[in-house]
Amino acid sequence: YDNTDIYVSLHTDGVTGYCTGAGCPTGTKTFYDASSAHAPWGAISQTLATDINNGIIAAVTANADPTWGCDLSWGCVPNGNGNYGEIRIPHRAATLTELAFHDTCDRDADANHLRDNYFRSTCMWGMYKGICDYFGVVPTWAFYSDEIVNSDISTNMLPGATATVHITFRNRGV
Repeated sequence: YDNTDIYVSLHTDGVTGYCTGAGCPTGTKTFYDASSAHAPWGAISQTLATDINNGIIAAVTANADPTWGCDLSWGCVPNGNGNYGEIRIPHRAATLTELAFHDTCDRDADANHLRDNYFRSTCMWGMYKGICDYFGVVPTWAFYSDEIVNSDISTNMLPGATATVHITFRNRGV
């Protein structure tokens, strides 16, 4: 309705209820839809989903958890085949990212992942990077980046002198 270029949906996944141990599902996947209802946008939705999922996985493995990966039960970028209104209805490239499993209590939902602000911020930066890749642009802000908003550092200081200064930074990255 708002003439946006893309539609991006973000969820957590749940399959088995409270789950611990090696048999529990884990990881990230990003759906696209290539069903007949969304066919005109299926190919570009798949490209967007691939870029987003790759961005998330790359950001997490490089910065938060080197063992993170795709949800192997579905694959990294599965076709939703008309099953999800979030990606079937929009008349544009549309994706549904299932970031991690909220019911895998000793892995995805633990304090090192979905409950951890750094992990979540890392995922969101990866999603941002993936969207930038989709549009063929370089992200405005790096993973770790900031900007000096203002400062009152004197341009003339003597060696060994002490001065009180104020510097304001704005965090732009994770």
